[in-house]
Amino acid sequence: MYPIFITITKRNILFFGMGTIYMWGLTIMSILRLAWLDCAALTLESHIIIMIKFLPSIGCMLGLSAIFPYRMVQLILGKNASMRVTRLEYVYQVEYVRDLFINKTDSRDSAQSNSAREKLKQALRAISYQRRIGFRYSPRIICTYTAVGIVIYMVLYGIIKEVSYWIKLLTDILDLLEGIIRAIGIGGESMLQDLNHARIYIRVFT
Repeated sequence: MYPIFITITKRNILFFGMGTIYMWGLTIMSILRLAWLDCAALTLESHIIIMIKFLPSIGCMLGLSAIFPYRMVQLILGKNASMRVTRLEYVYQVEYVRDLFINKTDSRDSAQSNSAREKLKQALRAISYQRRIGFRYSPRIICTYTAVGIVIYMVLYGIIKEVSYWIKLLTDILDLLEGIIRAIGIGGESMLQDLNHARIYIRVFT
């Protein structure tokens, strides 16, 4: 992963070229690895599970495979990306400072007379992200949050898959016990009711 991070950090034609080659190779290898799976030995459900598992990582690879050469072409054509980012940061700073000097007493007075629906909208707007015109997150921040999101997704996927496995195993055990109880016929009704209660608890909490 080192070529990816150095490409993001150093805005240079050489590093963009290195990152492009690395990402293209990594993306092709990842897609081929999925394509070489024994499709005959997998069910449709297994195919869907594998697609869901690797969808974020493959999507991120495809995105970087397109972004890196695009940035490299921009630099080759003489577009100074660092000056453009600086100009955007300047616009954002101007907008932010201008907003600080705006007198907001009138808006506060009008907010008090708003309806409950408007107050709810203002409360939701206060806790939600508000985009500022002219501001863009740096590639480092975007890639960091993207990587964190993919890791969280993969961890949650693993947890859900593990929990589903144990739930299925527990359900199979209950079915096996029910079959044994019906075959033996000892303590029938009360034990069958307990098994049904256990199934209900499993369905409720899962």
